[in-house]
Amino acid sequence: MKKFLLLTLLLISATVSFALTDKDQEIFRAMQDEMIRSTAELKMKDVARPYFITYKIYANNLYYFRAFVGSLTESYYTSSIDALIGIRVGNQKEDNSFFQSNIYSSAPEQSAGLNYDGVRAALWSRTDAAYKEALAVLAKKQAYKRSKNTTEDYADFSAANIASDIEEITPAAIDKTYWEDMAKTLSKQGNLKELETFSTEIQIAFRPIYFLSSEGAKYTKDNYVIMITLNAGGKTKDGFEIKENKTLTYADFKDIPTEKELTAIARNFAEQTAAFTLAPKAEPFIGPVMLEKSAAARLLNAAFGENIIKTKKVLSAANSKDHSMGEFTQKMGLKVMPVNFDVIDNPLLERFNNVKLAGNYKIDDEGVRAQELKLVSSGKLTALPTTRSLIKGETSSNGHARSGRYERDLFAQAAIGNLLFTPQKQIEAKNLKTTFINYCKEEGLDYCYIIRGDMTSGTLNAYKVNAHTGEETPVYGFENPTSIFTITRTLRDIKYAGDDLEVYNFVNNYSAPYSIVTPSVILSELELTPSQKQPARKPLVARP
Repeated sequence: MKKFLLLTLLLISATVSFALTDKDQEIFRAMQDEMIRSTAELKMKDVARPYFITYKIYANNLYYFRAFVGSLTESYYTSSIDALIGIRVGNQKEDNSFFQSNIYSSAPEQSAGLNYDGVRAALWSRTDAAYKEALAVLAKKQAYKRSKNTTEDYADFSAANIASDIEEITPAAIDKTYWEDMAKTLSKQGNLKELETFSTEIQIAFRPIYFLSSEGAKYTKDNYVIMITLNAGGKTKDGFEIKENKTLTYADFKDIPTEKELTAIARNFAEQTAAFTLAPKAEPFIGPVMLEKSAAARLLNAAFGENIIKTKKVLSAANSKDHSMGEFTQKMGLKVMPVNFDVIDNPLLERFNNVKLAGNYKIDDEGVRAQELKLVSSGKLTALPTTRSLIKGETSSNGHARSGRYERDLFAQAAIGNLLFTPQKQIEAKNLKTTFINYCKEEGLDYCYIIRGDMTSGTLNAYKVNAHTGEETPVYGFENPTSIFTITRTLRDIKYAGDDLEVYNFVNNYSAPYSIVTPSVILSELELTPSQKQPARKPLVARP
């Protein structure tokens, strides 16, 4: 243990030479001081000290603005810090990771500030609780494995070359009045008689990240998220409720459209939603469907993104089957996409078509440098994202261990960064609809459907397309087909893909941010089913 502590001190000292602001140095000094104390003193009688610790600090700064049909209803700013602690006890062959239990942290929330004392207080409280939790989980895991006569062929943790990267943290000046006016302006665009409600929400989050491991790995990450969400609602003539959402997500202020462009987007969204309140009702359909870019992003995220992550089995005393692993873990070398598709995960890519990617990172949450991976080559699965917790066929991490802000697990899991879907054969965007309607006619159909929607909320809209004239008619009342999107088999039904690659940033509180770059796609077949939901009565008096 003395040798481990000495190594820790030397590695931490070796990283101080990076360029840091005074504020950043204060935060890292608090993290380093608490790390040294934890590795030296964190010990219970007759049990081992932690052999690996990570500290990850999120400095949360959130501006929130909400307006309803031109009136500002909410405007506030909050700041806090989140301390995410990773602790491994036991040894590299077997530790407390990858076991699901009902043991939860009892650490009190620390109302701490982003300063030396605040950071140390948050880390101290969380570290103490995390260590006790880790010991309890390890004991349960060992008991479970004995009862099941389970042996693991792959180590829970492996050695790696650690890395460090210091990125400049640059807080932006937020013009509160400008964004309040923007929320009001955008919400005014929904003042249409067909709509019962229309609101705008704007969230501007600046959440820089500070990371430190007991091995000396260290990074900072500038982290901006700007989300503009439009919400609209109304009812059809028969009382069927129409609820639509559109979310625009940006990782850089430079990428935000102008006020004029945003106003046009909001107006167009309001008019499209209003059109659905006057639209004909859906009828059952099975046949070719075109998913425009945002809808394609929803499919590729659910069917591919969710199945390429979490590559190591999580044991559970409550469930003999593991539902945490992605389906592709068992499909190495098999066809998972059309033969003319390649898929790359490149966390090191900062921008695509000059748009900032939310999934960009250089060092993962186990201190390993990120790598570009060619996940799919000509339709076949050729690689998986991995961590220092080894799986079959892997001998080392490829830098894809990531943890979210509120993840309860005491370990990072395999995850993606920037997922690029690149068809080898592409159809020009201007010719995509023509290709689609010709394909419908080849299938002997008089009409097919184009699906458009919001990649964040999962809202998907259907447009009936006349295969002879190309005329589009909005149709309401289909069951949301996102459940079909989770089936990996749907990926192999991609018949054509456009050249209209576009960036979609996925950001939530439960996983690390990531990006998907996708074109529009045409599926050879999709079943669309009318909803059985009972309509509600429309307002007796029309909107003023």
